[in-house]
Amino acid sequence: MLMAYATFGLDALGDQLEDPFGRADNDLPLDALTRSVEIELRAALGETALPAPLQPQRFVLT
Repeated sequence: MLMAYATFGLDALGDQLEDPFGRADNDLPLDALTRSVEIELRAALGETALPAPLQPQRFVLT
């Protein structure tokens, strides 16, 4: 029973780690990451009208 629990747990963990670029709550916040890179690059180029960083919606950063 313990081996089955461990096996099914590892299988579930593998499913979660398999696709980190989706829209689920525990996926990587790619939109926020790309916005941060955009803001930093524009600031390095000397632009003053920078877009606002993305804010979490319902406690989830997308």
